[in-house]
Amino acid sequence: MSIAIKLSRLAELDLEEIWLYTFEKWSLSQANFYHDNFFIGLNELASNTELGKPITIDNRVFYYYKIAHHFIFYQEKEHTLFVYRILHEMMDFPRHL
Repeated sequence: MSIAIKLSRLAELDLEEIWLYTFEKWSLSQANFYHDNFFIGLNELASNTELGKPITIDNRVFYYYKIAHHFIFYQEKEHTLFVYRILHEMMDFPRHL
């Protein structure tokens, strides 16, 4: 059974920035393809939140799930997959969470 997905404002901005960077660097079709893959991954997580692995940052437990070169950081709250951030693998996760 799938649960609802809610993106934080920062996660929404992350998706926008990823799409724009990919569009400028490669192409419209690549940006759309990559963007669609994020939503495929989010729907997979909504169907099975245990796909992610736990990580503790500043005494808060998040789960993370990798899609290509990015990590989705989330928690399950009240039957909702709450996505905090979508960060590139080279980013300093504690600094951005």
